[in-house]
Amino acid sequence: MTEVIKSKISCPIFLAKEDLVMKDLVRRVNQSVCREDKEIACEEFVSEVDDMLECKNYNPNREECRVCQAINRLRRERIYED
Repeated sequence: MTEVIKSKISCPIFLAKEDLVMKDLVRRVNQSVCREDKEIACEEFVSEVDDMLECKNYNPNREECRVCQAINRLRRERIYED
């Protein structure tokens, strides 16, 4: 049986954005009915993702930072696919 290891990111910047900003923006994107509202929400989402990818506290030697960067690169790719 393979054990799945979940990484827990304890970075306060990631946690604040994850809980407050990203979830709200994802909800806005998904609930938007008209195209203009969806585009505005997507632009805000991409802007937040870009901010996280340009984090001033990024340290390539920290696993949390590498995981955060990977998550946000995937988010960015996903928003452009939709």
